Amino acid sequence: MNGVKFIRENGGLGRTLASEDATSGLIVYGETAVEKALILSVEELEALGVSATSHPVLHYQVSEFFRINLGAKLYVQAVATSDQNYTEVKVLQNFAQGKIRQLAVCDFKTASSNLQTCVKKLQAIAQELSQRITPLSILFSLKIQTSEMTSLPDLHAMESDKVSVIIGQDGAGRGNFLHQTNPSLSCIGTILGALSKAQVHESVAYVERQNLVTTTYDKALTGDEWKALELDVPAFCDGSKLGDYTPQQLEALTKISKTNEMKAVQSAYANYIVKADEEIELRDMLKAKAVEALMARMQKTTAEAKNL
Repeated sequence: MNGVKFIRENGGLGRTLASEDATSGLIVYGETAVEKALILSVEELEALGVSATSHPVLHYQVSEFFRINLGAKLYVQAVATSDQNYTEVKVLQNFAQGKIRQLAVCDFKTASSNLQTCVKKLQAIAQELSQRITPLSILFSLKIQTSEMTSLPDLHAMESDKVSVIIGQDGAGRGNFLHQTNPSLSCIGTILGALSKAQVHESVAYVERQNLVTTTYDKALTGDEWKALELDVPAFCDGSKLGDYTPQQLEALTKISKTNEMKAVQSAYANYIVKADEEIELRDMLKAKAVEALMARMQKTTAEAKNL
């Protein structure tokens, strides 16, 4: 057609999400330090010099995040050694200019004996950030051994509504492969992606909206052997499978965190294990605060207009 120019583009691939609700953060403790950065894809992570070989846990968690929520913004950092103070959470939120809505702390080398202390520290940080009008919710995972699975501390009595403890892990895919050399890496990147993708009224266990079993990773990432679909086999971060426990033991595991039961979703759409603490209530709170701030600005503008 004369006068009509066709411009071939990428069909929207790589387009970032418009809302800031999906903006997330990820800090991995226990691998070679990586400076704070904003990335929009796994390729951008690799451009920073982070590979599946140099940083297997960080690379995996980022891969899982974008597998679940492609197009979201992710602030990342790796810290060589954890002091269990987690001041990096505050620094990363400041680096992101307060835009992070949910942040995952993967501290896979810190023993579970520190669980209660770590949760308390992270809860205090989240409360401080809320007071500074930069609220976020925190996902947390650490090293858990099989012998500790049935004796994890009961966190119901703790005031930890802003912290969710992740004890799930892939049982037959890339996550399970990495678990052999990096125990207890968890599925925290997957859950971070699901939480960032969920609407205000949705739980991360909403099967119809959260399909966590979508693909298998290239065999180059799993010892040159094809593995199962990621998270198709649900497991715990000690490597044990869901079927290794009695219903009573699984019920007892819900006590690892406060108020909500552990989600153990197994279906053709999604298989994963996660204990999420009041994420819906937190999202409602964030939305309410945004509405309140907007109303305040509108009222101020109206008052100023009347005074003209």
